[in-house]
Amino acid sequence: MLFAHPEYLYLLIFVPIFFILFVMRLRANDRLLHSYIQGSCLKVATGFISRKRQIGRYFILLIMFVFLILALARPQSEKERENIEIKGSEVMILADVSKSMLVEDMNGLSRLSVMKKELTRLIKLFSGQRVGLISFSGAATLISPLTLDHSALTLFLEALSPRSHIMQGTDFGGAFRAAWQAMKRGSALPPSSPSPRVLVVASDGEDNEQQALNTAKELADQKVRIFTLGFGTKKGGMIPMYDNRGRKTAYKKDRQGNPVVSRFNEDTLKKIARITGGAFYPFSLGGHTIEKVYSDIQEIGEDTVSYQSQNIYKEWYQYFTIIAFCLGALYFLIGEKKKNQLQIWHSYLEKK
Repeated sequence: MLFAHPEYLYLLIFVPIFFILFVMRLRANDRLLHSYIQGSCLKVATGFISRKRQIGRYFILLIMFVFLILALARPQSEKERENIEIKGSEVMILADVSKSMLVEDMNGLSRLSVMKKELTRLIKLFSGQRVGLISFSGAATLISPLTLDHSALTLFLEALSPRSHIMQGTDFGGAFRAAWQAMKRGSALPPSSPSPRVLVVASDGEDNEQQALNTAKELADQKVRIFTLGFGTKKGGMIPMYDNRGRKTAYKKDRQGNPVVSRFNEDTLKKIARITGGAFYPFSLGGHTIEKVYSDIQEIGEDTVSYQSQNIYKEWYQYFTIIAFCLGALYFLIGEKKKNQLQIWHSYLEKK
């Protein structure tokens, strides 16, 4: 049997701990009674409670706890494998996380925060399509291969920051090569498929232009289309510096001590898109840029169909939940008092 959330099984560690605490409590109660009550009075005082029933009820409670934990872990059994039909292009998103993306020139918001919010919207629009994620600055990192799990993608995207990359700068060429390798490894399309692969590049455009264009030409020969999404303004702004607590401490300066001003460079992004047959979109707050990106990508991939083999599992958690519910009901139905408690009182009074 498999578990969809095996991390919950660690809660089973508390079962023996609870049992030990229960035994310690019983012994402490016995010592307390013996210290205050002696002789025949002790027999009467404890005669109402059945120790076997006490222990039995607690075992029922522990077993109920075990079944609830198993239900949380979602037990499954593998049923069969099924090919899922996927329509639309495979999309790899490249997110620029260089320090220039921290510039706050988008109505007081940083380019990075706006980019993450809008890319999250774009990922949600790609419902039912395989999407991957790469972050890049001076080097590229594969955050997620092509996947249908868009909820995980949005979590990864939200966590992106310049701190996740040691090498600073902006290297489009390296990011393009990493994206192409990831698409070749994770693609569900056959190598001979005429369907284009799509890269969506979100950046402020600062880069070594010639290297970016050369790599874009290579990808164009592999039927890869690059759609570039620009963030920032031509006026630009200074690059803020932050401490370990996320507090702004200063602005980046050059060797002469002058503040470094980062400006949005749309020329590079335009040329990359033009070379590969894609499109360039300067992002504007309050517009419908993301919807336009999605619409254009869907047009070129409307005839693309791929298949992904997926395991189908039968869920068993509901049965464990029902058993736990029944055990809980049994716990409340079974009392701790002895059935002959009145006889104990009568025999005690007769002796008196």
